[in-house]
Amino acid sequence: MSQDDKDILLYHATAFANGEVKGYDYIFRRYFKKLRVFAQNILPCQFDADDLVQDCFVRLWEKRAMLHSPSQIEGFLFTTVRNACYSILRKNQVGHIDLDRIDISSEGSDSIEHSIIKAEMLSQLFSELDHLPERMGQVCKLYFIEGKDDREIARQFNTVAGTVRNQRHRAIRAIREKLKLS
Repeated sequence: MSQDDKDILLYHATAFANGEVKGYDYIFRRYFKKLRVFAQNILPCQFDADDLVQDCFVRLWEKRAMLHSPSQIEGFLFTTVRNACYSILRKNQVGHIDLDRIDISSEGSDSIEHSIIKAEMLSQLFSELDHLPERMGQVCKLYFIEGKDDREIARQFNTVAGTVRNQRHRAIRAIREKLKLS
């Protein structure tokens, strides 16, 4: 994160702590997608991560006077979402889910950090999908998110599987270049 980004985040975190809606709006837009992905990695698909994350933002607003720095806000949000997910799992006794199994390691903070990084990366990828040319973005979403194969996508767009495959590969190259992945 550049120094300018840090300064902007600090400005909005301070505005948020002072009860300014523009600060809250900035924080919401900055973290909502990441938190949704984070919750989706914990909850089974039948639960609505959007509602859970929105509820956590309500709690954040209620606690705003105690949260002055960006790191406090981020920590509060990810911890609140994680705890809300665990609460849902316990309450509904979903299958035989072992909450310790959800953690990637036995050290709680490491697993939380790993999940946050994963959520951030997925959020960036989804955001980049939205910036691709329309057809490429649609092809990638159908392939990677909905799990459709090239032939199914080709039928949907009335084209051939090779074209779909080429669009997907071009999209991957574009995203790698944008995110500077190799």
